[in-house]
Amino acid sequence: MGRKKRRHAKRQAHHAKAAEHKTAHVNKERVLAAQRRKRKVLITWSFIIVAVLFVGFLIYGLIPKPSPYVDFALCVTESGAVVYGTDWCDNCQKQKRLFGTAFKHIMYENCDYGKECDEQGVVAYPTWIFADGERMRGWQSLEVLSEKTGCSLPEGV
Repeated sequence: MGRKKRRHAKRQAHHAKAAEHKTAHVNKERVLAAQRRKRKVLITWSFIIVAVLFVGFLIYGLIPKPSPYVDFALCVTESGAVVYGTDWCDNCQKQKRLFGTAFKHIMYENCDYGKECDEQGVVAYPTWIFADGERMRGWQSLEVLSEKTGCSLPEGV
């Protein structure tokens, strides 16, 4: 083989090797780019799932839970008991929280808005007035209200 042919063969081998190296490099870049895209998609979906779960738990926490005292509250109201209070009174708020969502079934007069409190002579909040005319001032436990009204508390609560 002549010198020209050897050089030509050497150049062709070099070009083939360079082309092979370039192809391997391009393929490696394509693989890395595909991996980056997959990572981005995975991160995006992970964020979406976490956000949906967070919003779900937030909404679940805001939904008021049914109170076990609904029947008790209805009985207290049917017994003729009325509670007089205000929006700014801490003990009134404590009394409301004691019943939970069942407080809406309690006969409640808001002394911030009506003349009913003046007519009844209510001067302290909260004031419970029972069917027999007895008055109790201040926050009252459910047990005391049960005794006064004859209404039974739910068991196991």
